[in-house]
Amino acid sequence: MDYKRSIWELNGGIAVEHFAPLSPAEKPSFLFAHGNFCGSWCWHNLLAYFSSRGANAYAVNYRGHWLSRGHGKLGDATAEDYIHDLETALSAIGEEVILVGHSMGGVVAQKVAEGRKLK
Repeated sequence: MDYKRSIWELNGGIAVEHFAPLSPAEKPSFLFAHGNFCGSWCWHNLLAYFSSRGANAYAVNYRGHWLSRGHGKLGDATAEDYIHDLETALSAIGEEVILVGHSMGGVVAQKVAEGRKLK
């Protein structure tokens, strides 16, 4: 394993997984946004791949999904809530990232990208 895995719990109970490279390189960082009924677990192969090659790799868990709190209120969450969750993750990371989204996460990522500078 060429990386160290950690889990951040952010405001509102949002969880972000961080795979930090043991040998950081001058590479862009990545933030992965999952689709509906998934979690950061669906990105583990890519998180490991990029971090083992020197890039910081992050994956958000939207409210009510996998490592985040709010499972009992999952049915109440809206797309705007997920946009807020992703913005919260970006603020916590504090650096420009390449934002990658899958399915619903792709829509959320596009909405977030409308209002902020990304790589």
